Amino acid sequence: NCASHNVAIVGDENQRRSYTGHLLAFEPEGMVRFMTVSSDDAYSQSKTYCRTPVMVDIDERRSYVIDIVRVRGSSVHHLMWHGPPGTLSMPNVKLVPQPRGTFAGEDVPPEHLEKDWPLKPGYSFLQQAKRCANPPHVFYADYKAQDIRSRFKPGDEPHLRIHCLTPLSEVAAAVGEPPQNKAGNPRWLNFVIQTRTGDNDLESLFINVLEPYDKEPFIKSVRPLRVTASESAGMVAAVEVVLTDGRVDTVVSVEKSARVDVENGMEVEGTFGFVARRGTQVEFAKLCGR
Repeated sequence: NCASHNVAIVGDENQRRSYTGHLLAFEPEGMVRFMTVSSDDAYSQSKTYCRTPVMVDIDERRSYVIDIVRVRGSSVHHLMWHGPPGTLSMPNVKLVPQPRGTFAGEDVPPEHLEKDWPLKPGYSFLQQAKRCANPPHVFYADYKAQDIRSRFKPGDEPHLRIHCLTPLSEVAAAVGEPPQNKAGNPRWLNFVIQTRTGDNDLESLFINVLEPYDKEPFIKSVRPLRVTASESAGMVAAVEVVLTDGRVDTVVSVEKSARVDVENGMEVEGTFGFVARRGTQVEFAKLCGR
């Protein structure tokens, strides 16, 4: 069920069992790699259902990912996240515990797999819900991983930090129970649910930066950048990532090839642009037209 996976959910439905996927872009070379995939008929109410993950190298061992999800249709969109087993913290987000029930509602008890499970949105899988309406536009969720399979080296302290750069109607945290029929599976996984609501033809541009690090983060700050573009460009994502070593990355993803002017002076004409700067020196750049 989609509620237990890192996917977007449209209209409080589960995905259709059969749908068509399209690979729109694939750039696997260099220090910046990305792809764009779409399946606009994955949900009965979706008009656009598209994802662009961008992987950016810091050095030979470390990378971060900018995850861009574009959705149109319905009046409610959820983006589901779960990280490694362990603890979850969300500083600067005031989560209020829900007194009872599940993410499906206070009067909906926990449910397990059953025959009609594929027909349900699956929110009753998520327990111990905590909610925050209208959270800050920029915040992060940090997972501190637990070594349940004895794979960490002495002194390791791996984390996964998810930087959210999306205006949300609500962010919630909950726990879900993974299948217990496999040895070594954790008892619970922590979920983060990002929600946007609106009219019946809602457009959502979910932007998240995924930072896996050991002990100390290597990203100093992230922020969305303002852009100027024609309506034909569709939904445009522009992000600035400042690293602790002083490098400043700018990433621009355009839904449909167009001219885009970014607030930091960067200009892109195409569907993807990237520039890494250190001071006034450009270290790396990439441009893709279509």
